[in-house]
Amino acid sequence: MIWTPKVGLEKSRKTNGVFIMAKLTIEDKIKIIQLYNEGYGCDIIARKIGIVSSRVKKIKKQYDLYGDI
Repeated sequence: MIWTPKVGLEKSRKTNGVFIMAKLTIEDKIKIIQLYNEGYGCDIIARKIGIVSSRVKKIKKQYDLYGDI
């Protein structure tokens, strides 16, 4: 009998195969801008808030371009 390999099993156990994405509140976005203006980098802010650094960069870019969050 041929068994299929257990590929990616370890990753799926962490979230039970569910993709989790949280929407940031206005307060979170304001906190991101405040931390950035205080001199923190995107990676550090992302770790503090619990998101990926690319999301921090997008929020900062939006703020720089349009002046709102």
